[in-house]
Amino acid sequence: MPSAQKRGRIPSSFRAKQGVFRLSPLRLALMMGILAFGVATFYIGYSWYSQKIWGVPSQVNEFLDKKDITTLGEKGFPIYTGSNPPDITGKYYIAPWTVHFDSGNVFPVGTEIDKTYYRFFNQKRDGKVDVEYYTENAGETGSGIGSFISGEGNCFTIFTEQKGVIEGCNHKAPFVVSGCLTEKGIANWTLSNIMKWQEDTQTCKEVAMPVGNVRIIIEDDKLAEKVVDEK
Repeated sequence: MPSAQKRGRIPSSFRAKQGVFRLSPLRLALMMGILAFGVATFYIGYSWYSQKIWGVPSQVNEFLDKKDITTLGEKGFPIYTGSNPPDITGKYYIAPWTVHFDSGNVFPVGTEIDKTYYRFFNQKRDGKVDVEYYTENAGETGSGIGSFISGEGNCFTIFTEQKGVIEGCNHKAPFVVSGCLTEKGIANWTLSNIMKWQEDTQTCKEVAMPVGNVRIIIEDDKLAEKVVDEK
């Protein structure tokens, strides 16, 4: 009768052969490269995901990021997301309106802004919309390089990558407009712009806010009136 195996001992016929696992320098370098690529890809993807603005047309992320939107939100600026905004086609008159926040205190809180007209046109179902504006007194005009609208029901937010001219100073300062459409116009009209670029000239230093400055302006009587142009 064969002798019994000691408890817990594995029969020799079932023991795995032992050996040494070796990698060639080339294979090791290849594996390290694949690992580094994977980590970098994850980091880039996570950075993009964490900075992406959700609930708005994707093109908005080309000139604004989540940090910009967070800054606005912290100052009470409403952002209306969604893919079913109202049709805001038309011309609107904004006055009086005053500075509510200016990160560089270029325009102190309470500073009154010149009377301004905004015109929205060519609004599309994919969120694209065209924007033009001009002021009555300051000689400032501008148009959107690309404008996009989000929202639901009567409330909306427009994000505009715009170029403009302030008394001869060429600049790029994306602006954001939020409000809710009514029969008389746009209620609770609120606008913010962020200076991203300007010409390196003395004129710009004198008449425009510095690069990086954030400004929020509120319509004092809570209504941007719709204008019916005479034919």
